[in-house]
Amino acid sequence: MDNISKSSCDVALIGAGLSALVAAREMQKAGLGVQLCEKSRGLGGRMATRRLGEARFDHGCQFFTVRSDPFREEVRNWEERDLVAPWFNHLDAQGEASLQPEKDHLRYRVSEGMTAVAKYLGTDLPIRRQHTVSSVRWEKGKWRISFAEHKEELSASFLLSTAPVPQSLALLEECGVEEIRASLEPLRKIKYGPCFALMALLDQQPRFSPVGFFAPSDHPEIATLADNAAKGVSSRLGAVTILSTDTFAEANFEKAPDEVVKKMLLAARPWLAGCEVLETSLRRWKFARPVVSHPERGWSLPTHALALAGDAFGGPPRLEEAFLSGQWAAEKIRNFFSSR
Repeated sequence: MDNISKSSCDVALIGAGLSALVAAREMQKAGLGVQLCEKSRGLGGRMATRRLGEARFDHGCQFFTVRSDPFREEVRNWEERDLVAPWFNHLDAQGEASLQPEKDHLRYRVSEGMTAVAKYLGTDLPIRRQHTVSSVRWEKGKWRISFAEHKEELSASFLLSTAPVPQSLALLEECGVEEIRASLEPLRKIKYGPCFALMALLDQQPRFSPVGFFAPSDHPEIATLADNAAKGVSSRLGAVTILSTDTFAEANFEKAPDEVVKKMLLAARPWLAGCEVLETSLRRWKFARPVVSHPERGWSLPTHALALAGDAFGGPPRLEEAFLSGQWAAEKIRNFFSSR
């Protein structure tokens, strides 16, 4: 324990995805000192965008819808800042997307890529990037958080984890308190499906959809295809993101990347007809989509100043559910501090 740098805050947050960013923003407005701990360099979790050469790809969440008033108010703010715009609202029987009057829920795109929303929400928030939480301990009414890559210890009066629930449970199993471990039992029912995101740079613009999105019906391997240039994310033409089905990902998750890429390109060939693949990059999402969610907006244990939130809480696995879960967590934590 020599030369350990120590610091403290009111609320420590594990993860810097949408739920954490929303919760941290609301708590900071309430005057609480927050600290986000994110294992990667970027923000947003599956709101992920990356470059491949001159092209830019959304390689996680591809769009979002709006169904609730609180989220509608937030999205209106994003629209006013030109962060987001309507993309499509209809999928025909074959899975081709289009924007039509008076159809289903609008699907929104993020103009500069999904990560842009996370960057906006993270403005002025204290975030420790590339800080993988290696352990959490409950000692004398405080949480002690340690990190894999850094000789640091963070002390917090409240701990909020928005990491995928299995990762949160793995940390909390070793927290040193049997009461906490026992209380986690309902959360073990939460399950996730994996996904492959294949970013393919083509020699020309594909023609599978005028607006740049296709969701083949009941395909065993391909869930969606998105043309990032038609979407407005990439200035370089021919930047396509191909997402696999969870069943394909489960069957091939441990296979060599080259083998997975070959299989996915073969499966996607009908929609990439006439295009030459110039370069590819594969992203494995182990916890891509909750397939069994928790019925409540989040989970908390006030006696031990602990809460979990994220898109696995409250309903279907939508970006909106992550937003609402973050708001729920912020309210719970504000109430915790106001009652002390």
